[in-house]
Amino acid sequence: MITAPRPHRIALLAVALSLLTGPVAAQTQAPAPTAAQSAASDPVADLLRRQGERYRRAPDSAQDPDELRQTQALNDEVVAQNDLAENEDRANAAAYARAQAQYQSELEAAAIEARERRETDLRTAAEAQAAYERQMADWRATVAACERGDRARCNAGRQAPSPN
Repeated sequence: MITAPRPHRIALLAVALSLLTGPVAAQTQAPAPTAAQSAASDPVADLLRRQGERYRRAPDSAQDPDELRQTQALNDEVVAQNDLAENEDRANAAAYARAQAQYQSELEAAAIEARERRETDLRTAAEAQAAYERQMADWRATVAACERGDRARCNAGRQAPSPN
């Protein structure tokens, strides 16, 4: 089993495909490219050449059938692994999108909850302020009544001491 990292598997597949399609492509092309042209147009061959590889494809009649079957099996395995990796990438992307949507939903819910809590706090503070202002107005009216000599109102504003 080939366990090369994904970019290497793709490069291996590209090399294998170029080896398998080489004769077909050569038959359909008009003139054969020069060595300089093929090096410039085939980055994989150029890379192999820089690494010291010297590859010359044998004619189809000289190909070993067992080696061709092995090569095809390896290529099929690489394609299957690449398909599996792509499916895994798609599944991961879908899971990420779902997680992002869930996170966004939670953020929006938290913002709504914070806004409602803030509105409740403001409403409570406004009610407390209004109650305070009513009590102060009543107290001022009681003080003014006491200053005018209105004993009924002055005594009505007094509270009995609370027992401790």
